[in-house]
Amino acid sequence: MAQRSILFFIWFFPATVPLLTILLSFYLQEWYWGLMDDAGLISDGSVVTKRFSSIFRGFLAFGEFKPTFALHQAIFFSMFRYSPISMHVLKWIEACLVLSVWGAAVQRISGKCASMPIFVAVTLSFHYFYDTFFFLSTHEILGVLFCGLALNCF
Repeated sequence: MAQRSILFFIWFFPATVPLLTILLSFYLQEWYWGLMDDAGLISDGSVVTKRFSSIFRGFLAFGEFKPTFALHQAIFFSMFRYSPISMHVLKWIEACLVLSVWGAAVQRISGKCASMPIFVAVTLSFHYFYDTFFFLSTHEILGVLFCGLALNCF
């Protein structure tokens, strides 16, 4: 039993240090709406319904059907219109939620207590995952979240 808890804590630090460092960087950095996508999403409509309609039609114009992501963007760009750091913190929370949901699934499947922090540490070793934290217009994280939730329900 003691060895399992030691293994858990050994993997706990490489799993949490990058996440806390990213959160600290959000606090120390000066954020602004700088990308063309961000400025376009902020200027689309004045209320959530108009913004959703505009974003959804924009996706359809490019042949993409993403109603969940359009609703997500419409709600949160309306809420955090004047606070880009809040939007980045939201993306950080979503990424941590994805890591938690998938980590819980891995732990339930393997039956090992240490598998969750090992999964998180290994996932954080892939540089593509970091795009979720720093690019607001990435939509894949919602799909990964819903897949993880479905796996846990299964």
